Amino acid sequence: MRNHTQISEPPQYYDKEGDDIVSKREWLLCPVCGCKTRDRIRADTELKNFPLFCPKCKHETLINVSKLNITLITEPAAIGAEP
Repeated sequence: MRNHTQISEPPQYYDKEGDDIVSKREWLLCPVCGCKTRDRIRADTELKNFPLFCPKCKHETLINVSKLNITLITEPAAIGAEP
């Protein structure tokens, strides 16, 4: 007979209002074509100057993310700049 160990549930994380952060996850959508990218964000995710790549339309866009709000960076220096 095998001895089975029980796997515990992962810890739940809550924000200041007591809402479940883990349940507030969204896919980042491509601002060019509107399709899902390969990245997901949670309610507590903070991103600055993040290069969002879309596998469908092959565009890369710089974005900022704060509290599930996504802002496009459209500065002329940021669009054509190479690292």
